[in-house]
Amino acid sequence: MNNKMFFFVEKTPGIFVDKTLRIKSKWNCAEEYKDVNDFCYNIRDRLNGLFQNTMGMKRSQNMSNQEKAALRNLHLNKNVNVIINDTDKNVGPACAEKTDVIKECRRQLYDKEAYNILTQEEAEQLIRVIKQRLSNIVNKHTIRGNCSNKGSGISTFKFEQIQNSSFFYIIWKILKNPIVDRPIVAGYKWILTPASIFVGYYLKDFCNKFDTILRDSFSLVKHLEKEQFTSDCFLFSVDLKSLYTNIPAQKN
Repeated sequence: MNNKMFFFVEKTPGIFVDKTLRIKSKWNCAEEYKDVNDFCYNIRDRLNGLFQNTMGMKRSQNMSNQEKAALRNLHLNKNVNVIINDTDKNVGPACAEKTDVIKECRRQLYDKEAYNILTQEEAEQLIRVIKQRLSNIVNKHTIRGNCSNKGSGISTFKFEQIQNSSFFYIIWKILKNPIVDRPIVAGYKWILTPASIFVGYYLKDFCNKFDTILRDSFSLVKHLEKEQFTSDCFLFSVDLKSLYTNIPAQKN
């Protein structure tokens, strides 16, 4: 804590970071000082207690009546002339002209390198093929005794409840310059939803066996707090650009 950012951790996983409290240089202290650590942790704990105790208390409004009226009117007329949705990294809501959103969605969907255009008949045939293959896999492993009740439950999923197509929308990356968007294809009731839940259930336990795989960003923060780095040590973060759209559409 000698020269790290101050933050408090809620009872539920979450982190509040005040960007005005930041490391002013790349210098990293090579030693630990208990008094400094205790002082910083006490500040964090006191701030945490202060915020927790004042949550839910009635406060004076921080918006004028005109601003509240404008916000209410904007909310009542959303999706008419403007689109209001979340932004990438959960930095807050964003408003965009409806025409701009439609234009960008069409640009994304008409990209033949990323998406295949299917007719209604082709989509229905794809669903039948997936359903048949999924049922064959589950039945085979159920007979062999390799599939638990949770796994065999995939075969009893009510396929009539699935959507014929996924829900496509975009969220804005307002931290980028210029601002770009992230395409989201949400298929909450798609035919592979129960299979995805099944695989994800077992992948969690599998991934926990590896020290190189962290559960979330908060796990990384807790891990870094316990480590000491020398002046010749550098930390890097690597991200993937357009991961899903780089997967060949014919192999999806």
